[in-house]
Amino acid sequence: MIDDEIVEMIRKASAPMMSDEIVSGLARKGITTAATDPVQYLRRMAIRRREVVRFHGKGYRDAARPWKPEGYEPTVKKGRLT
Repeated sequence: MIDDEIVEMIRKASAPMMSDEIVSGLARKGITTAATDPVQYLRRMAIRRREVVRFHGKGYRDAARPWKPEGYEPTVKKGRLT
Protein backbone atom coordinates (compact mmCIF):
# COMPACT_ATOMS: atom_id res chain seq x y z
CA MET A 1 0.00 0.00 0.00
CA ILE A 2 1.32 3.43 -0.91
CA ASP A 3 0.55 4.91 2.53
CA ASP A 4 2.79 2.30 4.14
CA GLU A 5 5.62 3.18 1.72
CA ILE A 6 5.28 6.86 2.60
CA VAL A 7 5.29 6.16 6.33
CA GLU A 8 8.38 3.97 5.95
CA MET A 9 10.22 6.71 3.99
CA ILE A 10 9.36 9.30 6.63
CA ARG A 11 10.47 7.01 9.47
CA LYS A 12 13.85 6.45 7.81
CA ALA A 13 14.46 10.17 7.20
CA SER A 14 16.74 12.03 9.60
CA ALA A 15 14.82 15.28 9.09
CA PRO A 16 11.25 16.18 8.10
CA MET A 17 10.54 15.45 4.44
CA MET A 18 8.89 17.96 2.17
CA SER A 19 6.10 16.83 -0.16
CA ASP A 20 8.25 17.03 -3.30
CA GLU A 21 10.93 14.87 -1.64
CA ILE A 22 8.36 12.21 -0.81
CA VAL A 23 6.85 12.24 -4.31
CA SER A 24 10.36 12.04 -5.85
CA GLY A 25 11.28 9.18 -3.53
CA LEU A 26 8.19 7.28 -4.55
CA ALA A 27 8.95 7.90 -8.24
CA ARG A 28 12.50 6.55 -7.79
CA LYS A 29 10.92 3.36 -6.45
CA GLY A 30 8.54 3.24 -9.42
CA ILE A 31 5.51 4.02 -7.25
CA THR A 32 2.84 6.45 -8.43
CA THR A 33 -0.47 7.55 -6.96
CA ALA A 34 -3.75 7.55 -8.80
CA ALA A 35 -4.32 11.03 -7.38
CA THR A 36 -4.19 13.94 -9.79
CA ASP A 37 -2.45 16.00 -7.09
CA PRO A 38 0.11 13.91 -5.15
CA VAL A 39 0.76 16.73 -2.66
CA GLN A 40 -2.92 16.91 -1.74
CA TYR A 41 -2.91 13.11 -1.36
CA LEU A 42 0.02 13.40 1.10
CA ARG A 43 -1.85 15.97 3.19
CA ARG A 44 -4.89 13.72 3.44
CA MET A 45 -2.77 10.67 4.17
CA ALA A 46 -0.97 12.53 6.99
CA ILE A 47 -4.33 13.34 8.59
CA ARG A 48 -5.39 9.68 8.47
CA ARG A 49 -2.15 8.13 9.68
CA ARG A 50 -1.17 8.70 13.31
CA GLU A 51 2.40 7.62 12.50
CA VAL A 52 2.99 10.89 10.64
CA VAL A 53 2.96 14.48 11.85
CA ARG A 54 2.97 17.44 9.47
CA PHE A 55 4.81 20.63 10.32
CA HIS A 56 3.37 23.33 8.07
CA GLY A 57 6.08 24.64 5.78
CA LYS A 58 8.68 22.25 7.22
CA GLY A 59 7.56 18.81 6.09
CA TYR A 60 6.40 15.46 7.40
CA ARG A 61 8.05 13.59 10.26
CA ASP A 62 7.71 10.34 12.21
CA ALA A 63 5.16 11.11 14.93
CA ALA A 64 6.92 8.78 17.37
CA ARG A 65 10.13 10.83 17.39
CA PRO A 66 10.52 14.17 19.19
CA TRP A 67 11.70 17.17 17.19
CA LYS A 68 13.33 19.79 19.40
CA PRO A 69 13.50 22.66 16.86
CA GLU A 70 9.69 22.73 16.87
CA GLY A 71 9.28 21.73 20.52
CA TYR A 72 7.43 18.59 19.43
CA GLU A 73 7.12 15.71 21.88
CA PRO A 74 5.02 12.68 20.98
CA THR A 75 2.07 12.02 23.27
CA VAL A 76 0.75 8.58 24.09
CA LYS A 77 -2.76 7.81 25.29
CA LYS A 78 -3.79 4.25 26.10
CA GLY A 79 -0.72 2.86 24.37
CA ARG A 80 -1.28 4.80 21.12
CA LEU A 81 0.31 7.90 19.67
CA THR A 82 -2.11 10.81 19.49
